[in-house]
Amino acid sequence: MAQPSAGDGGTHNATGDVHGVVVQARDVYGDVTVRSRAPAWSPPPRDSWPRITETDPHLLGVHRARPGTEESETLPPYVPRDMDADLHRRTHHARDNGGFVLITGDSTAGKTRTALEALRAELPTWPVLVPPRGAELGTLPSEGGYVLWLDDAEAHLGSQGLEPTLVDRLTRTGVVVMATMRQQFYDTLKNTPTSAHEGHHDRLERDIGMRVLTMTEPVVLERVWSPAELDRAEGFEDARLAEAHIHHGIYGIAEYLAAGPQLRTEWTSAYRPTAQGGHPRGHALVAAAVDLARAGLTTPLPGHVLEGLHTRYLTRAAPLRPEPLADAWQWATRQRHGVTSLLLPGDLEETTWRPFDYLTEHPHTEGLPQQVWDVALEHAPSDGELFHVGIAAHEFGRADVSESVWRPLVEVGYTDAMFNLGVLLANQGCPEEAEHHYTTAARTGHADAMNNLGNLLKGQGRPEEAEDWYTAAAAADDTNAMVNLGTLLHSQGRRGEAERWWATAARAGRADAMFNLGGLLADQGRLDEAEGHYTTAAVRAGHADAMYNLGVLLEGQQRLDEAEHHYTTAAHAGHTGAMNNLGTLLKERGRLEEAQHYYTTAARAGENAAMYNLGVLFDSRGHVEEMEYWYAAAARAGHTSAAFNLGVLLEDQQRLDEADHYTTAAHAGHTGAMYNLGLLLKNRQRPSEAEHWWKLAATTAGHLGAVNNLGVLLHGQERVAEARKWWRLAAEHGHERAKRWLAETRREQDEG
Repeated sequence: MAQPSAGDGGTHNATGDVHGVVVQARDVYGDVTVRSRAPAWSPPPRDSWPRITETDPHLLGVHRARPGTEESETLPPYVPRDMDADLHRRTHHARDNGGFVLITGDSTAGKTRTALEALRAELPTWPVLVPPRGAELGTLPSEGGYVLWLDDAEAHLGSQGLEPTLVDRLTRTGVVVMATMRQQFYDTLKNTPTSAHEGHHDRLERDIGMRVLTMTEPVVLERVWSPAELDRAEGFEDARLAEAHIHHGIYGIAEYLAAGPQLRTEWTSAYRPTAQGGHPRGHALVAAAVDLARAGLTTPLPGHVLEGLHTRYLTRAAPLRPEPLADAWQWATRQRHGVTSLLLPGDLEETTWRPFDYLTEHPHTEGLPQQVWDVALEHAPSDGELFHVGIAAHEFGRADVSESVWRPLVEVGYTDAMFNLGVLLANQGCPEEAEHHYTTAARTGHADAMNNLGNLLKGQGRPEEAEDWYTAAAAADDTNAMVNLGTLLHSQGRRGEAERWWATAARAGRADAMFNLGGLLADQGRLDEAEGHYTTAAVRAGHADAMYNLGVLLEGQQRLDEAEHHYTTAAHAGHTGAMNNLGTLLKERGRLEEAQHYYTTAARAGENAAMYNLGVLFDSRGHVEEMEYWYAAAARAGHTSAAFNLGVLLEDQQRLDEADHYTTAAHAGHTGAMYNLGLLLKNRQRPSEAEHWWKLAATTAGHLGAVNNLGVLLHGQERVAEARKWWRLAAEHGHERAKRWLAETRREQDEG
């Protein structure tokens, strides 16, 4: 009987793997931060700009902190953060060369204060210009030597605000652009391929939003303070810092000082009877403002809008005896902890209001009621705000709302709405209408629409048209299209052209292009070049597939320590193939416990090769129950060698009725299973089925045991001529038993 397959699964993905990414531009273009129109604004005379050290921190956007003793400063002392060294280095470099410095982090993490302290340290005498939120920035002076301060930079992105050409012009002339952005907005923009907005005139630079963000690597400020930062805070004699250090709990120090958690608690706990100190109507006013902001309205809203919506949150509140409206407003707008209020005024006359931003990041509910969407659509002050309501609706899974927003905008020529509507319709299975809107937007020069149109056409089996649109988008510097064009060309065997486009995208920083290029070069034997691209994608971009393929390449060159390092890194990033290969490498190095750990982790994550290898490992240790469990799991997941080995195990245990795993493996093309299945069927007196499987093993894989056994079976049925034909074939390949059978039948024939 054939022995079980003792293979180890090995490097089951070769270095030549091509990722073949087809980017669908995620969901929709844009984010609540990208504006369609900017308020008219011109910078004041330069000699009126304050110096960094003269500027009121609160005017720059620093959250007020809890009041301290009478002797304390308005702000608590600044506690150095772990990322300060990196931030100060970048600010120093920007001082000498011009530059764009971006700090990201959660609300109330301390971004604005940290940015201010970096400027105080590196550029204390420089003048600072603070444009209003969303202002037109095209008229900014190009003469360097000043700081452009953009707190909450998401409010400044747009074709008339912060866009790539402007950033390039300012930084090249020595301006320091210091910006902060909430991590939520940064992640959304970075993960959403973007394109030029209406009116954007320079497609040679990055597109709005994501393109601006790719012009610098952000400095990330963590919300929760590290042990080293907490230790530094203890060194300051400030009552507020001391209180925050003691009571901050799961929150960050800056977060606690800005009273974010306390304000949220006060808001959420206000929905209780007024007789028990509750403020249900005040809670409802704040809830209305928070939910409208979550629905995409970023501008402050008139009080009557919040009043009109707030009753929706009081539908079951009659037993709570809501307080009078005037009392509710007083409660919602009252400053707390000497820091801020739940609702903040949007103008000096206090006619418009917006929620404290911490509340929008820590909302009271998961979804949004229909009434909120209705009010948002009715009171959006511009097409740009409407567009963003559509995006917010899409994020909440309300495709109906998104469609109702974007269709009217399409009618007035809003190209980003055309693109987004195309995405929406494609996801809904309406390819013809999606193609129409993509095409309309693409003909205006919308690169993302060109790319997605290429994806749609390729999926419909129209590769020539897809190539035309990919090429047009790639010529407009759209890196998504470059990657997709390379993938299309590679699938057609046009490897030189594919290499050119992937190389162009790789130079622009696309890690998936580096990965694909590495696979292409490895296939051509250009291993040094492949290693370089894999390494860049793995080390600089954290591309797990590149780490894995780099490990495979290095293992093939017997550079086992380096291979182990990259497999381990990829495994820790969740790459199950790397876990499996790492297990195999460790097993070969005699580190069986570590190998079992990685095999098990990958197997539990669904990696069938790891399930099989785990079965082999337990088999070698004589752990029969564990071996059977993992072989069976791998067999169910489609691993043919596992199904074969399981059949051997069950047959050895005389559990013949369960040995049908041979059949599964045989149907999947496993020749050992075909051979063993033939034996099993012959012993069960099913000769015709045995003949079928032995013939298949003999003809498809040249299995000599099957060839010989086929001769024996046929000879027993007195089909001597057929039997001799099969024995002759086996004998020609050195099968000794077949030679003996031929000699025996020859003697019988001579004697007869």
